[in-house]
Amino acid sequence: PEKFDIAAGDSIGVGAIRHGGLGGTAVNQVSAPEAALAEAAGGRNPQQALDFVNTHPDRFKGKNVLWSSGLMNSGDPQASLAKVGEQLDALKAAGANVVLAGVDQGQFAQYNTALAAIAEEKGVPFAGPLPTKNVHPGPRGYKEYAESAAKLITAPQGATVATTGLLEKGNIDLTARPVVKNPDGS
Repeated sequence: PEKFDIAAGDSIGVGAIRHGGLGGTAVNQVSAPEAALAEAAGGRNPQQALDFVNTHPDRFKGKNVLWSSGLMNSGDPQASLAKVGEQLDALKAAGANVVLAGVDQGQFAQYNTALAAIAEEKGVPFAGPLPTKNVHPGPRGYKEYAESAAKLITAPQGATVATTGLLEKGNIDLTARPVVKNPDGS
């Protein structure tokens, strides 16, 4: 099974690193000087999260990333939804294999549907709403959410799976393929 290399974005990424066992550097507050180099920083809003990806694309190249968009830190989450799409584009351009985290099921619940649609449009899995109604899950919630989200990791675009030996003589008889027919016989 695939695993996340890092969690990144806002404080949800911080929680996934600290309690979910994921890699990455976590800082409590985006205002702290060390936040400039941390994959996850508490309070990071969607624009700051996008800026981090664009400033540090090397941090994401070839990595499986659980991404939290910062939407719950936005003054206007509805207006910030487009930034989430830009984030996903930037992460993919950087070479990341992304799973998008949702938001809580309380104050921000209405945005999970939009996040799911953005993820689908951008071709990345959506991990679903966070297991809390109050922004941050507890330690166990982060751990279980990260484990569940990891099941959504897919092979990066353009990745090839080694098939050495699969098609060698005797392994598969390509001439004896099953015939599939529709119920009407066609």
